[in-house]
Amino acid sequence: MRSHQSKDDLFVGIPLSYNRFTLGQSRKFSAFCVGIVALQVQYSLLSTYPVTTLGLKEVCDRLGIQLIAYSPLALGLLTGKYS
Repeated sequence: MRSHQSKDDLFVGIPLSYNRFTLGQSRKFSAFCVGIVALQVQYSLLSTYPVTTLGLKEVCDRLGIQLIAYSPLALGLLTGKYS
């Protein structure tokens, strides 16, 4: 876990397993006054699992959490890097 505190706010980076991210997990953080503002998931044309199967977009929309995609080029597979 990483933290940074500015004059007015505390920012905490917490590694989560997105395949187990639930409303209940969000409530546990809220109980400690820690708001989740973003959830980063691997998402690309080849890996739509977090959104299509797990429904993370709906959960994040309901909670006001930004869903951030990393590896939109499928770890290089969609760039022609590998043949």
